[in-house]
Amino acid sequence: MLRDYLAAEQSLPDAKPERVPSLKLLQANVLLFGMERPHLAASRYLEVAFDANADSATAVRGLYGAYLVYQEHLALPDSASLLADELTRTYANSPQAFLIREGQDANLLAYLLVLRDEERLRQAEIALASGQELGQVVEGEPTGPEGSPGLPGGRVGAGFAATARRETRNPLAYTPRPPRLPPQRAVHADSLQPPVIPPTRSAWGDSTSTGGQP
Repeated sequence: MLRDYLAAEQSLPDAKPERVPSLKLLQANVLLFGMERPHLAASRYLEVAFDANADSATAVRGLYGAYLVYQEHLALPDSASLLADELTRTYANSPQAFLIREGQDANLLAYLLVLRDEERLRQAEIALASGQELGQVVEGEPTGPEGSPGLPGGRVGAGFAATARRETRNPLAYTPRPPRLPPQRAVHADSLQPPVIPPTRSAWGDSTSTGGQP
Protein backbone atom coordinates (compact mmCIF):
# COMPACT_ATOMS: atom_id res chain seq x y z
CA MET A 1 0.00 0.00 0.00
CA LEU A 2 2.85 2.38 0.73
CA ARG A 3 4.06 1.87 -2.82
CA ASP A 4 0.62 2.94 -4.12
CA TYR A 5 0.71 6.04 -1.94
CA LEU A 6 4.16 7.04 -3.16
CA ALA A 7 3.21 6.38 -6.80
CA ALA A 8 0.18 8.65 -6.43
CA GLU A 9 2.34 11.30 -4.74
CA GLN A 10 4.79 11.27 -7.64
CA SER A 11 1.99 11.50 -10.19
CA LEU A 12 0.19 14.43 -8.59
CA PRO A 13 2.45 17.31 -9.80
CA ASP A 14 2.00 16.41 -13.49
CA ALA A 15 -1.54 14.99 -13.30
CA LYS A 16 -4.41 16.57 -15.18
CA PRO A 17 -6.87 18.42 -12.91
CA GLU A 18 -9.64 15.84 -13.43
CA ARG A 19 -7.29 13.02 -12.35
CA VAL A 20 -6.08 14.67 -9.15
CA PRO A 21 -9.17 13.73 -7.05
CA SER A 22 -8.77 10.04 -7.90
CA LEU A 23 -5.11 10.08 -6.87
CA LYS A 24 -5.93 11.82 -3.59
CA LEU A 25 -8.73 9.33 -2.92
CA LEU A 26 -6.23 6.50 -3.34
CA GLN A 27 -3.89 8.21 -0.88
CA ALA A 28 -6.71 8.70 1.63
CA ASN A 29 -7.60 5.01 1.50
CA VAL A 30 -3.95 4.04 2.05
CA LEU A 31 -3.62 6.48 4.96
CA LEU A 32 -6.73 5.10 6.65
CA PHE A 33 -6.55 1.37 6.02
CA GLY A 34 -2.86 0.79 5.38
CA MET A 35 -1.06 3.30 7.57
CA GLU A 36 -3.73 3.94 10.25
CA ARG A 37 -3.45 7.71 10.00
CA PRO A 38 -7.09 8.79 10.32
CA HIS A 39 -6.39 12.52 10.71
CA LEU A 40 -4.39 12.68 7.49
CA ALA A 41 -6.94 10.44 5.79
CA ALA A 42 -9.80 12.73 6.80
CA SER A 43 -7.95 15.73 5.39
CA ARG A 44 -7.38 13.94 2.08
CA TYR A 45 -10.99 12.75 1.91
CA LEU A 46 -12.26 16.29 2.39
CA GLU A 47 -9.96 17.57 -0.35
CA VAL A 48 -11.51 15.01 -2.70
CA ALA A 49 -15.08 15.74 -1.63
CA PHE A 50 -14.88 19.45 -2.32
CA ASP A 51 -12.57 19.44 -5.33
CA ALA A 52 -14.30 21.25 -8.19
CA ASN A 53 -12.66 18.87 -10.69
CA ALA A 54 -14.00 15.72 -9.03
CA ASP A 55 -16.87 13.90 -10.72
CA SER A 56 -19.88 12.97 -8.62
CA ALA A 57 -18.81 9.34 -8.12
CA THR A 58 -15.40 10.38 -6.77
CA ALA A 59 -16.70 13.30 -4.71
CA VAL A 60 -19.32 11.23 -2.91
CA ARG A 61 -16.73 8.61 -2.05
CA GLY A 62 -14.49 11.28 -0.57
CA LEU A 63 -17.37 12.71 1.45
CA TYR A 64 -18.40 9.27 2.71
CA GLY A 65 -14.81 8.44 3.62
CA ALA A 66 -14.53 11.62 5.69
CA TYR A 67 -17.85 10.79 7.36
CA LEU A 68 -16.62 7.31 8.33
CA VAL A 69 -13.36 8.67 9.73
CA TYR A 70 -15.10 11.26 11.91
CA GLN A 71 -17.78 8.83 12.99
CA GLU A 72 -15.81 5.65 13.67
CA HIS A 73 -12.12 6.56 14.02
CA LEU A 74 -12.02 10.05 15.52
CA ALA A 75 -15.20 9.82 17.62
CA LEU A 76 -16.44 13.23 16.48
CA PRO A 77 -20.18 12.63 15.96
CA ASP A 78 -21.05 16.30 15.45
CA SER A 79 -18.64 16.65 12.56
CA ALA A 80 -19.77 13.30 11.19
CA SER A 81 -23.39 14.45 11.37
CA LEU A 82 -22.61 17.58 9.36
CA LEU A 83 -20.91 15.50 6.68
CA ALA A 84 -23.80 13.03 6.64
CA ASP A 85 -26.29 15.84 6.11
CA GLU A 86 -24.21 17.25 3.29
CA LEU A 87 -23.93 13.86 1.61
CA THR A 88 -27.59 12.90 1.84
CA ARG A 89 -28.63 16.33 0.58
CA THR A 90 -26.18 16.60 -2.33
CA TYR A 91 -26.11 12.92 -3.35
CA ALA A 92 -29.51 11.76 -2.16
CA ASN A 93 -29.75 8.83 -4.59
CA SER A 94 -26.24 7.49 -4.07
CA PRO A 95 -25.51 4.15 -2.39
CA GLN A 96 -23.54 6.03 0.27
CA ALA A 97 -26.60 8.10 1.16
CA PHE A 98 -28.62 4.90 1.42
CA LEU A 99 -26.05 3.41 3.82
CA ILE A 100 -26.17 6.53 6.01
CA ARG A 101 -29.97 6.60 6.11
CA GLU A 102 -30.40 2.89 6.86
CA GLY A 103 -27.47 2.49 9.23
CA GLN A 104 -26.57 -1.02 10.38
CA ASP A 105 -29.69 -2.53 8.78
CA ALA A 106 -28.78 -1.33 5.30
CA ASN A 107 -28.97 -3.96 2.56
CA LEU A 108 -26.82 -2.46 -0.14
CA LEU A 109 -27.36 -5.31 -2.59
CA ALA A 110 -31.15 -4.93 -2.42
CA TYR A 111 -30.81 -1.19 -2.93
CA LEU A 112 -28.61 -1.62 -6.00
CA LEU A 113 -31.10 -4.09 -7.47
CA VAL A 114 -33.90 -1.57 -6.97
CA LEU A 115 -31.81 1.11 -8.72
CA ARG A 116 -31.23 -1.25 -11.63
CA ASP A 117 -34.95 -2.01 -12.00
CA GLU A 118 -35.83 1.69 -11.79
CA GLU A 119 -33.29 2.50 -14.50
CA ARG A 120 -34.73 -0.18 -16.77
CA LEU A 121 -38.23 1.16 -16.20
CA ARG A 122 -37.07 4.70 -16.96
CA GLN A 123 -35.44 3.59 -20.22
CA ALA A 124 -38.61 1.75 -21.25
CA GLU A 125 -40.74 4.83 -20.52
CA ILE A 126 -38.39 7.00 -22.58
CA ALA A 127 -38.61 4.58 -25.50
CA LEU A 128 -42.41 4.47 -25.25
CA ALA A 129 -42.66 8.26 -25.13
CA SER A 130 -40.39 8.51 -28.16
CA GLY A 131 -42.64 6.11 -30.04
CA GLN A 132 -45.74 8.14 -29.17
CA GLU A 133 -44.08 11.36 -30.35
CA LEU A 134 -43.12 9.61 -33.57
CA GLY A 135 -46.73 8.58 -34.09
CA GLN A 136 -47.99 12.13 -33.55
CA VAL A 137 -45.50 13.58 -36.01
CA VAL A 138 -46.23 10.96 -38.65
CA GLU A 139 -49.99 11.39 -38.32
CA GLY A 140 -49.77 15.10 -39.09
CA GLU A 141 -47.12 15.02 -41.79
CA PRO A 142 -48.36 15.62 -45.38
CA THR A 143 -47.30 13.03 -47.90
CA GLY A 144 -47.59 15.24 -50.99
CA PRO A 145 -49.57 18.04 -52.61
CA GLU A 146 -52.22 15.70 -53.97
CA GLY A 147 -52.13 13.24 -51.14
CA SER A 148 -51.32 9.55 -51.18
CA PRO A 149 -53.78 7.11 -52.74
CA GLY A 150 -55.87 5.24 -50.22
CA LEU A 151 -55.08 7.64 -47.35
CA PRO A 152 -57.63 10.35 -46.57
CA GLY A 153 -56.35 13.91 -46.84
CA GLY A 154 -52.95 12.84 -48.03
CA ARG A 155 -51.83 12.08 -44.46
CA VAL A 156 -50.64 8.95 -42.81
CA GLY A 157 -53.44 7.51 -40.71
CA ALA A 158 -53.45 6.32 -37.13
CA GLY A 159 -52.57 2.77 -38.12
CA PHE A 160 -48.93 3.59 -38.68
CA ALA A 161 -48.72 5.48 -35.39
CA ALA A 162 -50.28 2.55 -33.56
CA THR A 163 -47.73 0.25 -35.15
CA ALA A 164 -44.90 2.54 -34.07
CA ARG A 165 -46.20 2.61 -30.52
CA ARG A 166 -46.65 -1.15 -30.46
CA GLU A 167 -43.15 -1.81 -31.75
CA THR A 168 -41.54 0.54 -29.23
CA ARG A 169 -43.64 -0.60 -26.28
CA ASN A 170 -41.04 -3.15 -25.21
CA PRO A 171 -37.59 -1.99 -26.35
CA LEU A 172 -35.91 -4.99 -24.75
CA ALA A 173 -37.85 -7.47 -26.86
CA TYR A 174 -38.31 -5.67 -30.16
CA THR A 175 -35.53 -6.01 -32.70
CA PRO A 176 -36.10 -4.57 -36.17
CA ARG A 177 -35.52 -7.01 -38.97
CA PRO A 178 -34.05 -6.06 -42.32
CA PRO A 179 -36.39 -6.46 -45.31
CA ARG A 180 -36.10 -9.65 -47.28
CA LEU A 181 -34.71 -9.13 -50.75
CA PRO A 182 -35.20 -11.55 -53.67
CA PRO A 183 -32.09 -13.57 -54.53
CA GLN A 184 -29.88 -11.82 -57.04
CA ARG A 185 -28.57 -13.63 -60.09
CA ALA A 186 -24.90 -13.28 -60.81
CA VAL A 187 -24.11 -11.19 -63.87
CA HIS A 188 -21.11 -12.16 -66.01
CA ALA A 189 -19.26 -9.80 -68.28
CA ASP A 190 -19.80 -12.15 -71.27
CA SER A 191 -23.58 -11.85 -70.97
CA LEU A 192 -23.57 -8.07 -71.34
CA GLN A 193 -24.52 -6.84 -74.82
CA PRO A 194 -23.11 -3.64 -76.30
CA PRO A 195 -25.67 -0.90 -76.89
CA VAL A 196 -27.26 -0.88 -80.37
CA ILE A 197 -26.98 2.49 -82.13
CA PRO A 198 -29.74 2.94 -84.80
CA PRO A 199 -28.62 4.04 -88.28
CA THR A 200 -28.93 7.71 -89.10
CA ARG A 201 -29.44 9.43 -92.47
CA SER A 202 -26.70 11.77 -93.51
CA ALA A 203 -27.21 15.09 -95.19
CA TRP A 204 -26.47 13.43 -98.60
CA GLY A 205 -29.43 11.09 -98.31
CA ASP A 206 -27.50 7.85 -97.84
CA SER A 207 -28.01 5.70 -94.81
CA THR A 208 -24.92 5.33 -92.71
CA SER A 209 -24.38 3.59 -89.39
CA THR A 210 -22.57 5.61 -86.84
CA GLY A 211 -20.40 3.71 -84.47
CA GLY A 212 -19.95 6.70 -82.29
CA GLN A 213 -17.89 8.55 -84.96
CA PRO A 214 -18.90 12.05 -86.22
